[in-house]
Amino acid sequence: MSKELRGRSFILSYVAWQILQFVLIIAIIGILFPREWIGYVWLGEEKGLVLLSFCAVYMQASAWQTMEYIAESFRCTHEIQYLNTGIVAANFFLVIIFWTFDSLTLEIVFGLIILEYLVALVIAFPVLSLRDIEDRPFSLKATFEEYRVFCIPLIFNGWLAFGFLFADRWLLQYFGGSQEQGFYSIGHRFSVISLLATMSILKIFWKEIAEAQENLNFERVRKLYKKVSRLLFLAGAVVSGFLIPWSTDLITVALGTAYLDGALPLSIMFLYPLHQSLAQVNITMLLASGRTKIRLAISGIFVGLGIPATYLVLAPETALIPGLGMGALGMAVKMVIIQFFVVNIGTWWLARIYEWKIDWKHQFVCGGSMFLVGWMSYEVTFWLGAMFNIGLIPRAIMAFLIYSPIVGLIIWFAPGLAGLSQQEMKAKASTILKFARP
Repeated sequence: MSKELRGRSFILSYVAWQILQFVLIIAIIGILFPREWIGYVWLGEEKGLVLLSFCAVYMQASAWQTMEYIAESFRCTHEIQYLNTGIVAANFFLVIIFWTFDSLTLEIVFGLIILEYLVALVIAFPVLSLRDIEDRPFSLKATFEEYRVFCIPLIFNGWLAFGFLFADRWLLQYFGGSQEQGFYSIGHRFSVISLLATMSILKIFWKEIAEAQENLNFERVRKLYKKVSRLLFLAGAVVSGFLIPWSTDLITVALGTAYLDGALPLSIMFLYPLHQSLAQVNITMLLASGRTKIRLAISGIFVGLGIPATYLVLAPETALIPGLGMGALGMAVKMVIIQFFVVNIGTWWLARIYEWKIDWKHQFVCGGSMFLVGWMSYEVTFWLGAMFNIGLIPRAIMAFLIYSPIVGLIIWFAPGLAGLSQQEMKAKASTILKFARP
């Protein structure tokens, strides 16, 4: 749909395929899996809760994601973002209400997610004017052939991704228990803050790359890739560079001193979004241009390195095959290092396909400068806080007021860090100033 206009029958064929997948998984877990398998694979959880969790994840990560891609293919970015904001706000307030009345359970959380996305799908139908889509000539055989060529590598990729994610969390639970699982999850959740810009722009990027690729406009593909990859890497570096020194304070304020052992994994996980943003850009490039076999190959490299590394950092020294027993800290270090190597392999592969020149130093200059300024602002405010007995919140505000102008100056004098030219930077600054004037 991003490459060209599609008719109603094409969309309905995809909806039918998604429903089939949903029914098959429900049948496999609900009917075919013996209770012993459920208990072993999900470590003692009840079948009903497992099925409910699957329905919630399906609504969020499959059904709603499809609606997002349809919206972006129509360039209805604002409309779908309003709906996303509505879902998040509704979820937040409903969770607060149930928590206030001491009724918040996993069943309630999963049920709310299912209900929220079901309502959002119903609302999105008229908002995106899906009833007005005209039907076009449609051949089920030709469509199936398109899907076959595009999707067969992704089927294997899906199983690889499932196996990797499941093995990671299962091994952490098995060797580290719920406490280490919690420490790692804290770091992972907080690190998502740095990925907000990435998540917002990727579907727009997908649409533009797919259209430019279909029109053989490879110069536009190059410019879009360079600008988006640099901008998103910088956005992640700016956020992470400021937050890393505050990891211990974040844990203390948000979760309490009982979770302080998660501070070091959190600080390392703040490095994760930088190359995760590049990974998402590379994946989007490959999928939008139909290079799903290369996508599978890169995933194979990631899984081939990742699962043995997970075992190595988690297994205790007394295991049959000895490991390092590092728990959540080891998981964080493993994720950052493995991702760094695999992302750069993907970047090199894309450069080879399109005959681009890679600027390897950008990652180190951009990330290093943000981290240096972040530590400097933290140390200055820490020193002032100790000298004048300043509280945590005022110190954080002071650090932000020191950090932001310096980062702004760095970007102004080195706009290439954001994938912009000096002329583009001046034009954007002029626009912001005009908007800011009363």
